[in-house]
Amino acid sequence: MIAGLYIDEIILGSVDLQISDENMGVVSGLLKPNENYQKYKDEFRDFTESHGVVNVQTHNLSVRLENKLKLEPEGGIAVYDIKELNEIQVDVSGLGAEIIEEYFK
Repeated sequence: MIAGLYIDEIILGSVDLQISDENMGVVSGLLKPNENYQKYKDEFRDFTESHGVVNVQTHNLSVRLENKLKLEPEGGIAVYDIKELNEIQVDVSGLGAEIIEEYFK
């Protein structure tokens, strides 16, 4: 399922979310950043390096599906931008079984 990653109301790019741990309600994918992400790239990389992850406790992140449904994960949203890997991993954790069933299966 294609979704948008947002900080506040600014879309940072799209991510094709797939089930990575169904029992824990986790969907994951690689971010395809847009030009807006460039404004946050250095900050996200520095924060990932120093703290391990950028998440909803450190930044006002949200994920919205193509149908505009804003996901409300119990475990939060994590973004890993590791310079050496040259890819940006997004994890959405703690989604309810009904959301997994309806949108990701």
